[in-house]
Amino acid sequence: MINSINTLGHHISAVAGSVMHARTKSAVCVRMLATSALLGAVFVMSTAGIAEANDLKSYSTTVSGKTNIITDIVSYVSYLGGAILSALGVVDMKKHVENPGQTPLKNGLAKLGFGGVLLALPFLSGVMADTMAGGGDAATFKKFTNKPTI
Repeated sequence: MINSINTLGHHISAVAGSVMHARTKSAVCVRMLATSALLGAVFVMSTAGIAEANDLKSYSTTVSGKTNIITDIVSYVSYLGGAILSALGVVDMKKHVENPGQTPLKNGLAKLGFGGVLLALPFLSGVMADTMAGGGDAATFKKFTNKPTI
């Protein structure tokens, strides 16, 4: 089980690294163009039907409804990536404890740190979305600031 998770992590890292670290500049351009085209196609497919809105309010409602799937996908991917990186970080820390000369500590700590960042990303994006939407009410504001509300 640990070998398969470790192998999966190495494959994911190799694929992500191959997009940016190609041997020639033209290969980097082609890979970035393909990645951009894929992301653009996902965005266009998720926002199809926006043109049927008549005013700004219906337009914003349609856009937010159509793009909610993108935020769900990002949340799923970040939870999965965070769990995998955290597990790989624990495995690397165990390898370092067993043989400090062979496995440096920085590898395990980096994987644990990035795994934690990915696991916290959906929570932080939810906090930002609530902040932008103005989720607080006047009574809560008055309670914490001891200032009268207008």
